Amino acid sequence: MDQVVLSLERAIGTRWKVGVAYVHRRNRDMVALVDRKLASNYTVVDNVIMLDRFGLPVVFAGRPLVLDRLAISNEDILYVQELLRQGQLTDPNVLYAPPGLTPAQLAALRYEPDLVLTKVPQATRRFGQLQLRLDARYRTWWAGASATISALDGNYNVVTGPDDYTSGGPGPWVRLNEQYNFYGALNNQSRFEGKVYLGGLLPARFRGGLFLSYATGDRVTPTLAIDGLLSEFAVAVPSASIPGGLDTVPFHRFLFRSETGHRIFIQPRGTYGYEPRASLDLHLERSFPRGGTEVLLVVDAFNVLGDRSVTAVQTEVNALAGFIGSDYGRVRSRVAPRTLRLGAGVRF
Repeated sequence: MDQVVLSLERAIGTRWKVGVAYVHRRNRDMVALVDRKLASNYTVVDNVIMLDRFGLPVVFAGRPLVLDRLAISNEDILYVQELLRQGQLTDPNVLYAPPGLTPAQLAALRYEPDLVLTKVPQATRRFGQLQLRLDARYRTWWAGASATISALDGNYNVVTGPDDYTSGGPGPWVRLNEQYNFYGALNNQSRFEGKVYLGGLLPARFRGGLFLSYATGDRVTPTLAIDGLLSEFAVAVPSASIPGGLDTVPFHRFLFRSETGHRIFIQPRGTYGYEPRASLDLHLERSFPRGGTEVLLVVDAFNVLGDRSVTAVQTEVNALAGFIGSDYGRVRSRVAPRTLRLGAGVRF
């Protein structure tokens, strides 16, 4: 990891202070599991149509979803070809191999994974952040404000373990489909974040304060989870009954037997962003001295404005809700609701 931090701070009189900082961090040579024969272990098909389990097109952004590329494991192609030779597959309305492959090309296919745990020069994660801060401190009150502009881009969002949008697995250098559209704005980072705090001494030995924060939404990307049972993949092939026409023919589900659960970004990573969110928190406390001991009563109110911004949704376009419904876009979490917290403590 390479990191550069530059900061400058200036006092204005004895009560005010202003500062600016810049952080640049680049993760590289990250360690991941790599299949050194990845390209030759998959056969890539262009312009693949996504169908639901009823054979109907999956609609995304108002039109049928078509994947630019879909990689099919040669392991599954060879498995299906063996079942065909044994006479176990006989449905004439499905494809048993990627279209366009000749018998000689099918016979030449190999699946020979060569897995190593090693540094991956192609794996990258770049973070840049500009921070501005202003603070003031007086005897009876104090205040501050900050603004942060950030950029987090790359194709791998972790240093170790599975990448985001996945629950596990070896990663994109073993699963070819997980490389498609995987470079872009990474999640878990708002482009802009601003904060203001104010506190002071109040009458009757009270102390109080407020904290206001605002952030643009984190980045989010629609995904597709390969599932040969609950969804289908199809391509347009020359029609056998209509001269010059095209028929949409699905692949046999066994062609995705080993790829179930693999993730595909159906648009460039970080295409969308969650809505901005704002929060106002209040704090009030009162102390009761008792000799060398002090009893403290505290009241905190969080999210006083009642912000209900969405912070997470279902990103899988083929996720199911019930028997026929789609779960894509379902809200999974929001900003925490208004909360009132009471506390007490003893200082001695």
